[in-house]
Amino acid sequence: MKSEHTLKIKKGSTTYTCDLYTSQEEARSVLYPNNPILCIEMPDYSMLYAAFTPTLDSAAESTPLLTTKNGTNYCVAQKSYFPIDITTVANATIKVDVYNVSFIDRTTQNPVQSFTSGTKWFPYGYSFEASVTSATGYKDTEITSNVKAGAPWAGDIAEAGDPYLYANSRIQITATAPALKTYTLKVGSPAHQTVTVKYKNRNAANTGYETEKTLTEGSSASVRHFTTWTATVSADTGWTAGALTPASSGTVSGGVTVSAGAATYKTFTLKCASTAHQTITLKYKNKKSDGTFDTEKQCAEGDSKTVGYGTTWTATLAADAGYTKGTLSGTKGTVTANTTVSATAATAITPKITITKAGEAYGFTVTYTNTSGTSTTTGNRPSSVTIKYNTKIRFNANTGSSYKDLSIKQGSTYKTTIDYNHTWTSGALTANTTFTVTGIDNTPTGSQGEGSGGEGGA
Repeated sequence: MKSEHTLKIKKGSTTYTCDLYTSQEEARSVLYPNNPILCIEMPDYSMLYAAFTPTLDSAAESTPLLTTKNGTNYCVAQKSYFPIDITTVANATIKVDVYNVSFIDRTTQNPVQSFTSGTKWFPYGYSFEASVTSATGYKDTEITSNVKAGAPWAGDIAEAGDPYLYANSRIQITATAPALKTYTLKVGSPAHQTVTVKYKNRNAANTGYETEKTLTEGSSASVRHFTTWTATVSADTGWTAGALTPASSGTVSGGVTVSAGAATYKTFTLKCASTAHQTITLKYKNKKSDGTFDTEKQCAEGDSKTVGYGTTWTATLAADAGYTKGTLSGTKGTVTANTTVSATAATAITPKITITKAGEAYGFTVTYTNTSGTSTTTGNRPSSVTIKYNTKIRFNANTGSSYKDLSIKQGSTYKTTIDYNHTWTSGALTANTTFTVTGIDNTPTGSQGEGSGGEGGA
């Protein structure tokens, strides 16, 4: 061990203080294993030793007391020196902090030197601390050394038998190569949608990627730092998928659960179009997000309702009086998109009046309301007219004599007989109808009654 005694060498006004050691091995040290040593016998006959160093080696704090061995000049050194070697490892940084005080006292001091690679020499009595920091993405690792250390891997550069370090040996510091960190990559199970994740696990050497694999909903895998992944989400029928969380792709740097925001149930507009001269009756059962249906409701013409995906509907069409209904766009269906129930235009009923003539060809005209709603009178003895729905026609006799009559039948039903300058008006007509007008000559006999007036209706 280092002695409490020191050797003082004075030259001129300069005094050099040299450490003394109780063993020759400590005086020689690792730095100078073959150097000469200075032996000093103490009054109690014990021996102390001082280190010699080559005069060209300024690291040992040389003194003017010189000797020569095998052609090399040596001087007494003020201290014995020891080396600290750092052997670097991939993906980690080893750092050694060296203090010019003992290990116990270093807590209040700043290091006099710090280094991360190579070999540095330090005097007997200094202390050091070794630490290792793994690169990003790598697990923590530990210092390893050829000497015992404490607190951890820290101690004094001290004599043989020291509880932390041994003198006369090279202090070698390295670390266990760290492995990539591993994390859990998990796929969530969001309702009404399916998340799928594809990933390429980073290989253990961190030089590339393993074969792509797929994770399905609710599953997980242990993956290494730097693993890459991509995700997709597909919604169940009738739903809109939420946004992927935390993203649609990424690189693993911690535990990741890939999921999606809440899915939303799709809704659409169900509309009942307005249409003239006919009525659409639209009934529907709204489908809710829980899969059940509301009670049946009705959507009025010109109105619209917001309904869920899968809502069912039925439609009927009824024409107004005087019209023939159009064709519905559909009579029933299931809502999977915005839906408008409509109908083609209703068409007005325009009864055709056919006039069959028989007997004497006596003259007559017909006054009627045409399809435009205008009163019109035909020419003599018309064969047919087309009238506006639910209107009447009037027969005007122009026989030339009160003895020349017109007998009128509607279909097979006799209606009346009219003579010269008299008229007869039918009831309101709503369908195609045939009238038969028969000319009757009553001249040879006595006087004949005049024709009757029109009737109220057919």
